[in-house]
Amino acid sequence: MPCASWATWASAALAGGGKRSVSAVRLYREGDGAGINELFVRVFGRQRPLAMWEWRFLHNPAHGGVQIAVAEDQGRIVGQYAGAPRDLWFRGERAPALQILDNFIDADYRAGARLQRQMFDVLVEHAVTSGIGIGFGYPNPVAYKVGKRFLGYRDVLTLRPLFRRLNWRLAWQQRRLPGAGLVRRLSAWAYRLRWCLRPPPRGVRLRRVERFDERADRLWQRAADGERIIGIRDQVFLNWRFVARPGWQYDIYQAEARDGELLGYMVLHVRDEGTARVGYVVDYLASDPRVLPALLARGLCHMARDRVDFVLALAAPANRAGPWLHAAGFRERDDIRPVPVVYYAPPWVAERLGPGGRILPEEIVLDGDRWYLTYADTETI
Repeated sequence: MPCASWATWASAALAGGGKRSVSAVRLYREGDGAGINELFVRVFGRQRPLAMWEWRFLHNPAHGGVQIAVAEDQGRIVGQYAGAPRDLWFRGERAPALQILDNFIDADYRAGARLQRQMFDVLVEHAVTSGIGIGFGYPNPVAYKVGKRFLGYRDVLTLRPLFRRLNWRLAWQQRRLPGAGLVRRLSAWAYRLRWCLRPPPRGVRLRRVERFDERADRLWQRAADGERIIGIRDQVFLNWRFVARPGWQYDIYQAEARDGELLGYMVLHVRDEGTARVGYVVDYLASDPRVLPALLARGLCHMARDRVDFVLALAAPANRAGPWLHAAGFRERDDIRPVPVVYYAPPWVAERLGPGGRILPEEIVLDGDRWYLTYADTETI
């Protein structure tokens, strides 16, 4: 997903940037990871474990392999344009795609938009010949303007995060009233009563698990809807995304039938952001529509106990989650930035698409009502 790195580059690129030139723009080679991470630290001034970079780009199980273009100067990496393969599913077939994630350039080499465009072109050509037919992403406001102006991004839809309060501490503090700690405890206790005492549907058991097993594959086969564009959510993907990610903790809840068959799951994440403790409904999928409200109730119970101040969830139209999220009190808020979803495919993709690739009709891709998307697809949470 184009994020802070895009904003850092775009501001300098549009202003003219640095004066130095690179000696080569090329594809990733084995062993580049350390140099890319060193560049990340130089650009952003903060550390990122190499294991996180390896998880995201080297261990990704989707079709297409490593999708990274770099700029170098005499053997030193000074720029990166990277994407993560994502296997989409539509009408019973896989459609490999590329999600743009990490893009940044050393400050001494930000010479307008040319270098970024060079890396972008190298990456796109490699992706297409690897069998990846389309690119998509979730750009921030600066990246959105740059992508629309220079890179040919096209709009698919806009996601609006939904908000649910789990205690009144922050609202109390904003009014500069005393006793915020007591308000937090009392209001969280009231929310726990509401969510923790709600029973699951008859014949359904809810339980917390550490990882997904082969039942997730059978759930995926039942839940995948042929008319929706949905990222594949089989056992391999789910365990890579939520179990193997270094340094991140996810809480996985499953709904099971009496015979043990998996009917649905929900994945949660909790973290501190400034003065707020924020919960996320990261992902969910079910073959039985009754179980998603029950899983959400169990998740809200879990997060209320974990002293979460508020919860955020994404619900694209194809998720069909609006009614049960709204029934649980989730609402849009003007102070939460919407998330645009954009699409890109080069005009020559059909002529050079590599093995395993599939081209989705453009009128289908640009129909935002067909996309099933959650925070799990953005990879930011």
